[in-house]
Amino acid sequence: MQKAISSILIILTSGILFTGLTAQPTIEVDYYKPFESAGGGYLEENISYRLRCNAVRSLFMFLTQENIESSEEDGNGGFEVSIWLGEEEHWLFKDYGKKEATEYLMSIQENRYIIDDRLHPMKWEISGETKNIEGISVTKARCAHRGRWYTAWFAPAIPISNGPWKLGGLPGLILEAYDDEKEVVFLFKSLKQIGNAPISMPPSKGRKVSLETYLELNEKETKQYFEFIEARMKSTSGDVDIDFNMKFTSWESLK
Repeated sequence: MQKAISSILIILTSGILFTGLTAQPTIEVDYYKPFESAGGGYLEENISYRLRCNAVRSLFMFLTQENIESSEEDGNGGFEVSIWLGEEEHWLFKDYGKKEATEYLMSIQENRYIIDDRLHPMKWEISGETKNIEGISVTKARCAHRGRWYTAWFAPAIPISNGPWKLGGLPGLILEAYDDEKEVVFLFKSLKQIGNAPISMPPSKGRKVSLETYLELNEKETKQYFEFIEARMKSTSGDVDIDFNMKFTSWESLK
């Protein structure tokens, strides 16, 4: 593992030094989000992501996962149930030259959306705190972005100003990031070079909308979905008393 990462760092540094090169080296980074199971502990590979990036473009993919459910007692004689609905088709393409981001996803009601967004500069505060992730030295940074506070750990030795999802803008690749509530989490799993493979936007069909419009539609669809589930559960529960409280949080907020 250490030897493979070292060779990648040498290649990337060479790409920065020799500015006459037309091809940009491409790397592939895998991340994961731990999902806390009912019995405690973490199932590390339940929710995973993959980033392919070079200095000018990137494609971030939400890897398809099965639905995951966990439950625990709430202390009042009932149970709290958390459900991860998985991702069927979901990716985010960034073009740093055009400062554009395009996201493709399928909603909870299986409607497909293509979301046009801009790459917004994130005002990071870089601290002097450092640590190692799989032998790579990383530095801590913090910023507020669209309703959340994020902590990111970036690698100055990997000079790509990018990271998982919409996070980026630091002097090095982000290997680990999470918000203060630990709802948005990207932990480093592996990294490898994939030559000079071009990065392009996958062909997809869906309704083109702005981010603001999508957030409104997604909130409406999610509410309708859970109202349907609630009504169905209550109609089949018999004498069992169900207190159904829905909590939906989006990764981004423009309000």
